[in-house]
Amino acid sequence: MHLFVIFIDSIISLRGKIMEIGLIFKIAGIGLIVSVAAQILNKSGRDEQGMMLIISGLIVVFFLLVDEMGDLFDRIMDVFEL
Repeated sequence: MHLFVIFIDSIISLRGKIMEIGLIFKIAGIGLIVSVAAQILNKSGRDEQGMMLIISGLIVVFFLLVDEMGDLFDRIMDVFEL
C-alpha cells in the first residue's frame, strides 16, 4: 500500500510536466514545410537538394524526439525513485 501511495504522489507532482501537445504540432509543421519545399525542389529539377531537405527535416525531428525521450526517462526515474 505504501508503494502505491508513493506512486500516486509522484504522478500528481509530475502532472504539470506532462508532455504538451505542442510537440505534435511542431513535428506536423516541420513535416508540412519540408514536404512542400521538397516537392517544389523536385518539380524544378533539383532532386538532390530536395533529398537533402528531407534528410535535414528528419534530423531536426529526431533531435526534438531525443530531447523529449530524455525527459521521459527522467520522469520514469523520478516516479520509481531510481
